[in-house]
Amino acid sequence: MRGFVIGLAVLLLLLALAIQQALQPRFATRLILREAGQALGLDISADGEAELQLRGTPRWVIRGVSARLPGTQRELLHAERILLSLPWSTLKSRGKLLDIERVELDAPTLDLAVLAEWRKSRPPSTEQRLPTLSRGLRLVRGQVLGNGWKMDDIEADLPRFAPKEPLAAHLRGRYIARTMQLPFDLHLVLSEPAKTAALGLAGDITPTASDWKMPMRIRLSAPMHWSDEGLRLQPAKLGADVRYEGRGGDPVPFALGAYGPAHISSDGLHWPRLSLALRAEGAVPNLDATGKLQASDRLQLTLDGQIHAWPEVWPKLPPPLSDSNSPLPFSLDYTGAFDFSDVIALGVRRDATRFDGRFHVRDVLAWRDAASTGSPLPPINGRLSTPKLEIADAQLEGVEVDFDEPTVPAVSEKP
Repeated sequence: MRGFVIGLAVLLLLLALAIQQALQPRFATRLILREAGQALGLDISADGEAELQLRGTPRWVIRGVSARLPGTQRELLHAERILLSLPWSTLKSRGKLLDIERVELDAPTLDLAVLAEWRKSRPPSTEQRLPTLSRGLRLVRGQVLGNGWKMDDIEADLPRFAPKEPLAAHLRGRYIARTMQLPFDLHLVLSEPAKTAALGLAGDITPTASDWKMPMRIRLSAPMHWSDEGLRLQPAKLGADVRYEGRGGDPVPFALGAYGPAHISSDGLHWPRLSLALRAEGAVPNLDATGKLQASDRLQLTLDGQIHAWPEVWPKLPPPLSDSNSPLPFSLDYTGAFDFSDVIALGVRRDATRFDGRFHVRDVLAWRDAASTGSPLPPINGRLSTPKLEIADAQLEGVEVDFDEPTVPAVSEKP
């Protein structure tokens, strides 16, 4: 009998040690990450210290989390710290319930190219199960990696998340390309967090280059659809109050409107059928145009439209051009850096007068500012042709003027 009691005591001691070991944060973390990785088709690991709190609402904190494509070193996601606060009902349901109290992410980095590759490798699923976050989500110091661009310093506050309820979030961060940064502070709303929903976005963005910036207050709305190829807005409606601020001179305010289907992916923003309108007083002309825009590691912009009238603050046109009230059809083509430091091709017509030219915006603006002391001809490559021109009481007919600027590459040359 005494031996039986001792043996039972030893078994109870071993059972207690086994339970204690099973509840060790490191052991539980390895077990949970292995199960999660098998379910998601990823290699998930954590090299930091883990915390497991079971009093009250259970909380699980893991550090140094990495999710990679199986058998590779390509990281889909890395995070310094992840906190999950889970009700006991969720734990007891063994995954049948997806009620989560709160999620916190510190310094997560998401690679969009790896995300797209992983999504394509996953089997098709007709059921999309999303959790409920009763106390929402907080994200700090986040980063998203695209193809030639990235977003960093991302912060997100989501007070509550539920699959069938409208979603509201506050997003802050900075978009970075080679020659431009774009800090943003935006409020986002969705009709529901589904693949297809209505999107609303409002707030401040500030495209910033080395010698200018354009603070904008924007409003965007669109039917939204998520797919393996990225986010589609069909169509996107954008309105913005803009203020151009260069080095010296007064700020130039204007309003901008854009409309058309857009696509956002790891390759950037693609707006293949873009309708654009500018409205302003002063140096910015009122115009309407259509075209396309591609923004990834560089900017491609093509527009065809018309300028409503020659702005009064622009240099005066000689007669008979100044006597005409006709709008000015124009075409614009630009491929290059985001700060518009590369060559712009511009064609403008008024009645039978036509100008076709190529130039650097910065050089033309510098020429304008030094017009009284510099060259009388702008630094452009191009040609002006008009049937008639009046200069100093002289009437010229069949006028053609060629502009030759050595700093502007020829069409066949790379800018």
